[in-house]
Amino acid sequence: TPDNPSDAAKPDDSAGNGDDLLATRLQPNSQVFQSLLTRAGGRSLSASTLQERTLPYALKLTNTPLPEHLQCGLCHSVVQNAMLLPWDPEGRSCCETCIRDGLTKNGFRCPLTGVEGVSPDDLLKNVGLRKAAEVFVEEVMRQMDLIEKEVEEMKREEEEKEGERKKKERQEMMAKKKERDKDGDVYDGDSGDRGVLITKKMQPNGKNSQR
Repeated sequence: TPDNPSDAAKPDDSAGNGDDLLATRLQPNSQVFQSLLTRAGGRSLSASTLQERTLPYALKLTNTPLPEHLQCGLCHSVVQNAMLLPWDPEGRSCCETCIRDGLTKNGFRCPLTGVEGVSPDDLLKNVGLRKAAEVFVEEVMRQMDLIEKEVEEMKREEEEKEGERKKKERQEMMAKKKERDKDGDVYDGDSGDRGVLITKKMQPNGKNSQR
């Protein structure tokens, strides 16, 4: 665990900078990405369409592991409102809700270390860890948004291609229809024929030609 937890959220300068580094670190999970494409169905990927815009979903989509030092010692999710346990020799932190509820339910016995007679008033805010967790979550959610935008763009391209394909099919069908109409041309009879229509397959006397 780093001495300053906030340092863990900062990219290593030796590995690169900016979006190039983030693109390397946060590669989309291909299986989830394809599932996202299928579920989107060409619709806008808004919060109402995607009902899983949660951190666990974002971690899975961006293929990002949750760093151990950002996990709550009790629930093992990303720590929220991190509180340092001053009686813990390992210097671990927990979510404020997790540790306060745990102390209350266990009669002021620490659910993480087993130390007796500790009070919620002894807890200390882990400001550095809180900031590190906040930065981490914001970055993962930003990467999720980028991936969803990419999916939207791919869907738009697919719709345009499908529209062009259908347009071409209609044009080909119209061309074939014109050819059929041309092969079966119909000629108007003269005034003596009383408007009878004579096709290429009929004799002037109205009888079908014998072939």
